[in-house]
Amino acid sequence: MIPAPGVFAAGVAIFLIVLWDAFEAIILPRRVTRKFRLTRLYYRSTWNIWKFVICLIPKPKTREALLGFYGPLSLLVLVGVWAVGLVLGFGLMQYGAGSAVVMTGSQPGFLTDIYLSGTTFFTLGLGDVIPRSSLARALVVTEAGFLPPSLDTCRLSTGRSPSAK
Repeated sequence: MIPAPGVFAAGVAIFLIVLWDAFEAIILPRRVTRKFRLTRLYYRSTWNIWKFVICLIPKPKTREALLGFYGPLSLLVLVGVWAVGLVLGFGLMQYGAGSAVVMTGSQPGFLTDIYLSGTTFFTLGLGDVIPRSSLARALVVTEAGFLPPSLDTCRLSTGRSPSAK
């Protein structure tokens, strides 16, 4: 039984939205025509802010150079936004499942679940917070499988390893 099904469902919804958005933005070989997309919202808001700030620079050459940084920088930040979304989604699922973790020093709660989600997603596995229920363990195993395949997708789409120089 899930103690907080609404919170768990919110986590599942965030997880699915981020996963589908990343799929459409990186892997899908056709243009997506829906009006609401996380990536579209991200680019519309960040581009307007970036353009406003950069247009305050008086030198045209410097302004044009800084405008050129937006594309690569925004893609890196977008991947970070997706990562935060996945960590938040899995953290909400853990919290909705009742914070079924074993830890020393304090009581488990929402921040502990976000911490567990972050250390699991980035495959740190520190061992200071351990899932105790079968659902919590299943969520941890599922989440741990997301970063390595996403790095492989990045490597395959660019032809280079993310850590290659």
